[in-house]
Amino acid sequence: MGVRCYLYIRSLSYHSDILSSGWSYRDKINPQSYRCPEDNGLFPNLHNCQLYFQCENGTSSVKECSPGLHFNSATKVCDWPEKAHCIEKARMFKSKLKCLLITLFDVKGLVHYEFVPRCQTINQHYYLDVLRRLRQPVRQKRLEKWHQKNWLLHHDNARPHTAVTVQLYLAKHGIALLPQPPYSPDLL
Repeated sequence: MGVRCYLYIRSLSYHSDILSSGWSYRDKINPQSYRCPEDNGLFPNLHNCQLYFQCENGTSSVKECSPGLHFNSATKVCDWPEKAHCIEKARMFKSKLKCLLITLFDVKGLVHYEFVPRCQTINQHYYLDVLRRLRQPVRQKRLEKWHQKNWLLHHDNARPHTAVTVQLYLAKHGIALLPQPPYSPDLL
């Protein structure tokens, strides 16, 4: 028996998160989102060194240092950045956009990809449709492997992949699987 070609199918969930270490407009507009650690005092904004919170009777307001200065949490005043020793934490905001990308690839490169429609549930029926659509790109882009039937499909143990209807479809079309050990999400 000759060398087998492995085709891997991966689903990548991509959140278009925006990573920002800069000033947050929400902090400026809605200081009530900040919980005062003490009823009264000045407290650093961990996401922007030029901003700080002033708490009076448990109510916070946002204050801003003059341009070029950072809030010094030790001395509770605006100071030169080298004296303030402020390190901004990155803040992550999730956007409303989320896409799921399904890819089929081997050592030669990408064979097929498709984006899952928004709000589409990945169940056994949808996955069967994906497998039906995958046959044509494999036939077109890996013709020698298609005719020799010496390729294996690899996917994880997600419920849509292990459903009886999916297993019957794979058996009916002679698609051999490379088994995925349980609790091994990343073999690649």
